[in-house]
Amino acid sequence: ESFRGKVVISSRFTGREIADHISNPILVPAPISTLNWEQRSLIDPSAKRKDILISWKDNISGLQATEIVRALLRVRPETTLTVWCPRPGFLAGVQDALPGIEIVEKLSERELCDLYLNHSLLLFTSTFEGLGLPPIEGLACGCIPILHPDVGAADMYTEDGTNSIHLNGNVADTALRVAQVLDS
Repeated sequence: ESFRGKVVISSRFTGREIADHISNPILVPAPISTLNWEQRSLIDPSAKRKDILISWKDNISGLQATEIVRALLRVRPETTLTVWCPRPGFLAGVQDALPGIEIVEKLSERELCDLYLNHSLLLFTSTFEGLGLPPIEGLACGCIPILHPDVGAADMYTEDGTNSIHLNGNVADTALRVAQVLDS
């Protein structure tokens, strides 16, 4: 059964459907800190945000992110980029591959939330996830995810062109779509 259009609360132990009178239902996984949901009121649509936060989980997803970013920088060289990796020291060589990029490693929950709040898009190229929390956390803070639609539970909470950009295997196409979103 599809969860689209329904409010769902899930945890690793239970999942249940809840009837509600919300005009824009959302998926709320219990493992996400309430801090992210509480921060929605702090989003200032008029504030200047950095362009893209890249979630770098491993070298495979990092290589794909690098390809997309290089293609994006060819069509939109002024793009501002931040790489976040929860593994300290794992990003050796990233600044050589992507000059001018800001690198952020070990963060507190508050710092991670601020990172989401201060970026327009989250590039999440992981191809193996259980649920995939970073895109959900990003959405909670107004940071639109760019992700694989068939990884984790992304198909339950994202819709390409509405609240996310789905990766389609075409790097040039993805770069153009991202540039259009950033320029709109």
